[in-house]
Amino acid sequence: MIQRPARVIAIHADHMQVAFDPASACGSCGSKKACHGGNPEHSLQLPVQAGFSAGDEILLGIESRTLTLAALLAWLMPALALLLGAMLGQAMFGSDLAAILAALGGLAGGLLIARQLARRYADDQMQPCIQPCFQTPTGSTS
Repeated sequence: MIQRPARVIAIHADHMQVAFDPASACGSCGSKKACHGGNPEHSLQLPVQAGFSAGDEILLGIESRTLTLAALLAWLMPALALLLGAMLGQAMFGSDLAAILAALGGLAGGLLIARQLARRYADDQMQPCIQPCFQTPTGSTS
């Protein structure tokens, strides 16, 4: 399980907003503008869970298998659909223009399929688990 410390910043009727600091490498990445890695804090909305209030320190955890599945849905599905569209366009019409147009259609179809699959699994299977952080007071020994 991959875990990340976070903080509850707001509780709403249907969701709670949590914030976490970006990884230390985020500021030096060449793609930081694309993923907002230069921001000092990232936040996301999660379903409300009982027992948490604004200001609570929590641990967000996600199974490695779930993260791998999400990456495959987001990246591999559209890429495969793009390649399949290009091959079908070339095979059916025999021109580069048809291959390019079919590749774009395949990409669009792959993105739509990935979006639908992500919505289907987003309810329970791809939600991170949330645990309270229990910190020992400074100076105490265990």
